[in-house]
Amino acid sequence: MKHKPKPKTLDAVMQFAKQYTEGGCSRELAARAGVCLAVFFKYLRIGGVKIKKRGGVKGSNPNEPAILSMFDAGTKLQEIGDRFNLTRERIRQIAAKHGRKARGWPKIKLPMEKIAKQYRAMTCDEIAPIYGVSGTTIISRLRERGVAIQRRGRRTK
Repeated sequence: MKHKPKPKTLDAVMQFAKQYTEGGCSRELAARAGVCLAVFFKYLRIGGVKIKKRGGVKGSNPNEPAILSMFDAGTKLQEIGDRFNLTRERIRQIAAKHGRKARGWPKIKLPMEKIAKQYRAMTCDEIAPIYGVSGTTIISRLRERGVAIQRRGRRTK
């Protein structure tokens, strides 16, 4: 059984229906009517008012040119989002909408010939702190170069 709205509140909300159909902001009108947004929309539907779709016009964010220029300049998504009060994901979506590719982690350049020589006498975990990377990174880069990886250390059974 659905809860029916109070007639007094319904009348109050319907007074704002005309303003809503003329382009008024639903959040502001709901606040003035003293109800939450969901109840406001429920009352509008009961009153036969057509609900507008969310989101407005695509590309309507006036900050998009500034967002894109910062993105193209290499600014971090979090920094752009903080400046424009948007999430990193929304910044990525705006960039993708305009054909910009998502940036991955930059691949750290390592002197692999030198590391391969060091690997003969040291373990990957000993080499890694020298270059500020993990031992796993050293192992994967050595494998990329075709270096045979040796199992070292204690094995427990």
